[in-house]
Amino acid sequence: MADPPVGCKAPIGKSIRFTIALLAFTGSVHAQSRGADWKMYGAADLGKMGGEQRSFFDAAGVIRRDNGHVEVWTKTLSRKALDRAESNASGAHKKIIAAAVGKKLAGYLPPLSTVGELDDDTATQITADEAAADLGGIEPTMQILYELDCPNRLFREISLHVFLNGKLGTKETPSEWQHVPPETAAANLFKILCTKP
Repeated sequence: MADPPVGCKAPIGKSIRFTIALLAFTGSVHAQSRGADWKMYGAADLGKMGGEQRSFFDAAGVIRRDNGHVEVWTKTLSRKALDRAESNASGAHKKIIAAAVGKKLAGYLPPLSTVGELDDDTATQITADEAAADLGGIEPTMQILYELDCPNRLFREISLHVFLNGKLGTKETPSEWQHVPPETAAANLFKILCTKP
């Protein structure tokens, strides 16, 4: 079994894995509708500055330009908030599990599986986290609109929204172009989005 992509090994709780497996076996799934389609592309541990964070991109809102540039909204959610949304105590728990089961039954593999091999537990946890990102009503710690220059492997932030202690900070001025560092969430995003659809 190969290691998952950088920062994406996420231990899955036995109860979630069992619930998803059981529902997948029995075929109990509910349909869902939504606007954004959040897909995980990376993770980081910010320690005292924010703990474990998971990064998602909106697959439904990706804009591809003729010049090879891609615009995509991303959001970052804390691992703790994802765990709360996926717990039995959450009002969204049943919808999240049903969505994850539906994807599992359909043979879904998270986009991160194109970056590196994922074991079944990690793929299941990522699928549950993506469903929680879609349905859990979780306040993000950050939202960024990125522009990716795929041919030149450069990226920049077009719009930045940071949520800290209940306050929102924004920056609407594009940043300078930056090179993509290897073995980072940004590198994962390039591998996922800078290939021909």
